[in-house]
Amino acid sequence: MTGVPPSPRNSRAFLWWMVPLAVLALVWQVWSVADRKPSTFLVSYWYVTWDHGFVRRGLLGEINQLFFGDDLLNGALLLSRIVAGLSAATVAVVVFLLFRRGTALAVGVGWVLLISPFTIKGLINFARPDQLAVPMMLLIGLVWWRRPQRPVVPLFLLGLGFAVVVLAHEAVVLMYAPWILLLIVHFSRHARWPVLVGRVAAFFAVPALFTLAVLDRGAATKKQVKLFKEDAEPTLPKGNNMLNYIGDSTSDSMEMVLRFGVDNMIGMIVVGLALWLLHLLAMRLVPGMPLLPSRPVTLVLVGVVLPAFAVQSILAIDWQRWFALWMGMAVLTYGIVLIASPRPSRWGPPPQVTGEDARWSTTRIIGLVCCCVLLTLVPISSANNKLPCSWDYLIRETPFPFQRVGDLVTGDEHTYKVIKCKDKD
Repeated sequence: MTGVPPSPRNSRAFLWWMVPLAVLALVWQVWSVADRKPSTFLVSYWYVTWDHGFVRRGLLGEINQLFFGDDLLNGALLLSRIVAGLSAATVAVVVFLLFRRGTALAVGVGWVLLISPFTIKGLINFARPDQLAVPMMLLIGLVWWRRPQRPVVPLFLLGLGFAVVVLAHEAVVLMYAPWILLLIVHFSRHARWPVLVGRVAAFFAVPALFTLAVLDRGAATKKQVKLFKEDAEPTLPKGNNMLNYIGDSTSDSMEMVLRFGVDNMIGMIVVGLALWLLHLLAMRLVPGMPLLPSRPVTLVLVGVVLPAFAVQSILAIDWQRWFALWMGMAVLTYGIVLIASPRPSRWGPPPQVTGEDARWSTTRIIGLVCCCVLLTLVPISSANNKLPCSWDYLIRETPFPFQRVGDLVTGDEHTYKVIKCKDKD
């Protein structure tokens, strides 16, 4: 077998079996986490307002109050699901645009993006307000798809939107801005330096000002924290919530991470890197995948993306989510590069086979299918990820989606049970 034709977009047979299979995979991803309700911690984000003065993330509570009045709990539950659905839908759109492109490279990346537990399934499960920035990444690609010669004005307008998202959650500056920068640099790689700098400035100038304002005046005072808790007490469910941390300084956050423990840190790094390697292996099996990124992209990866990951890890203990998010956004970014490029896209020197003209071999197909099966089985749990919990969640949560199918078939009532795990001291 020499391989499958590289560009089956005009083949009815391709459309007949590829798209329905992808839809089934998408339904399974949603099904796997659809019975999980937003936790008290997630809901509490939408209780922070500007009623007692300007604080970081206060835009969320203002939106909640505007649309739901005093019914803050139901508003927070609905808004959390909307954010999760919007970010997951963005990934799904990219997946099907990759299938529509039809090349071996695009289809392979599309399958990795669809199957990864770090993308659709992860975004639905995490349901964090910072995910409002995910659609921005697709819109950046849309700028180069529709207006590749004159992107400055659209970039400026998108930057205004991103600045608003900074008021909802300042962590987007670390979690999504590096990938947006990478997209701008990639699409401007043939432009002169002044042009590149102008495009970067067009998008990031206003968000930078908003970020400085949040960092300078965004931490809540003890009085504000007390007032927030008093306001939330009548309706916010009991449990750990974000209001306990809204007043933390940078040093407070770093001290919390240090209390995490070296063994817990090492354990989470091992789990995270193993899952990264599985994704990278799946990507390497896709025909036409470049061996190395281009020099500008490499500079952004080394100089911005990885340092942002390190800073995020120093400031918070949700390490499982960081590993998931960075790999998920990496695959999403590359998918956007492919669908927005007018010609076969190469992030580096041409590989031995010609980019998107590469062909599938039997070995590659079998290898990618095996990786996709393994990725499908990986569960995404809560961000409580100290060493014993990491392994417990990976092993004990795997059967949950299959149990749900069994309950549906037998007619038994199904409820998602949150795994209790004692953190290692």
